[in-house]
Parts: sequence; C-alpha cells; structure tokens
Amino acid sequence: MAEYLLLGVLKNCSEFKHKYNEICHYLVKKNIVTIEQINDLSSQNKAYDSLNLNTFKHTELVSFGSYGVVFKSKHKIDKKYYALKMLSHNKKTLLEVRTLSRLKHPNIIRYFHSWSQYSLPKSIKNDIANDKEIVLHHPIQNYKKYLFIQMEYCTKTLREWLLNRTYPPTERDIIGQILRGINYLHRKGIVHMDIKAENIFLKGCVVKIGDFGLSNKKRKNIKKDIYALGILFFEILYPMKTEMERVMILQNVKNGIFPMNFSLEYKEKIEKMLSVNSQRLIKK
Repeated sequence: MAEYLLLGVLKNCSEFKHKYNEICHYLVKKNIVTIEQINDLSSQNKAYDSLNLNTFKHTELVSFGSYGVVFKSKHKIDKKYYALKMLSHNKKTLLEVRTLSRLKHPNIIRYFHSWSQYSLPKSIKNDIANDKEIVLHHPIQNYKKYLFIQMEYCTKTLREWLLNRTYPPTERDIIGQILRGINYLHRKGIVHMDIKAENIFLKGCVVKIGDFGLSNKKRKNIKKDIYALGILFFEILYPMKTEMERVMILQNVKNGIFPMNFSLEYKEKIEKMLSVNSQRLIKK
C-alpha cells in the first residue's frame, strides 16, 4: 500500500527520523494512515532491528507494502548482499517459502534460508481530539511472529528496466528468459498468479522471476499466467513514455485494440495469449 511505503521511507530516511512522530500524528489526523498501520510498521522495524544486530549489516529498505517488507542486507560472515523479505507468520506465507524452496532454475529467484522470529510490537497512544503528540511505548503482551526469507538479491526490477531500457539484455533476451522460467514453473505444477514487471528482476543480464506469494497448484489457473504474460510481453516490445500513456494503451490492448505501428507478427502472438482468458477474470 502507498501509505506503508510512505511510512517506510520516513522511518528510514535520516532527514525525517527526528520528526517521525510529528509526521505520523499529521497523517493520522488527516486520515491518510491509521494508527494500526503505524503500529504494524513500528513492530516490523522492531523485528528487523533485532535480526540486524545478529546476522546482517548495511541494511537498506528496498520496498514496503501490505505484503511485508523487503530489505537489501549484507551478511556479516560471507560479506554478500541478500534480499530479506519479512512477512507475518501464517499459513499463506509458509506456503510461499515452501514453494520457493522447491525451485532451482537460473530464471527463478534463488532461495537460501528462512526462519521465524518473534517481536514485541510497539503501540501508539494518542489523543487526536486534543491534538497531543503520538507516544510510542512497549506493551507487556501480544508478541508478534514474523517469517524471514533470505533470497538472492537482484539489482533492479523489470519495471525499472522498462523505464530506461539499458542494453544488454535485449527485449528478445528478456522474453526468452521469462518464458523459460514460467515453463519450468508450470512443469513443476506451480502457477505464479502475479506475473508483472514489478515481480520480474534483473541480475546483470539474467532475468529472475520472483514473488510467489499468490502462487498455487491449480492447473486451471495456468490461463491467467498466459494472459498476464501477453500483457507483459506487449509492455516489453512497445516502449511507452509516461504512466498515463501506459495505462491508456494497455487498456486498449486488453480490449483487442493494438497501436497501428505495433509489429503484426508480435500482435498475432500476443492476441493468442490474451484470448486464452476472459478479461473479466484478470483484474489489473
């Protein structure tokens, strides 16, 4: 969620740290975020702080959302950088770990290790009506359990590559590697269910598929993967300058309307991919 990302940036930027409570108070008062969201952010930071002291250093926030937090961290022993994903500990997140741990392919994000960790969450007392400062404190109960996944770190997402298009790799290279990764998943009986540029990563010229939080083994959902690939491949093959242009053109493509200057060869292939599933079944 956007508000989580905002709070994560504020919490981790030195220029805002000394005003964090004041900013939180303003965001709550303006109904931009809730106290529960700030509590959750604080407890996740607390969980990561204790981990950081034990094993990792040089921690950088990569992304922050409703799914959890991803950090770039350097291991104190092997001196390598890893992506650490921190999630609430539940059946759904355990399934993500078990799925990822089964996979070994050059075009799939590599799994290294996972563990559970408890944290004592922070809570907030405030009186918005009287305009009092938000106060953070530690309760004496309600420990929260987190799941950490240590994964291969990649330098950028495909979304970032699409904005700059730094070669190599080429568009054909990227599509070929994505197809090899997806074919491997489908042969394993795994449907990704969330194929998009933000979940595809680049490590040099090697493309890696990541984020298996929505994956499942229902083969009937393979059509959704193929549909999503069709949309993604169009984005790769047809550069778009602005986000507004991207939204408008992709909506037309989903309705079967392609730009006049788009390659006929690619159009026919993407049309076949989009035809396997109804647009009503794919919510973008």
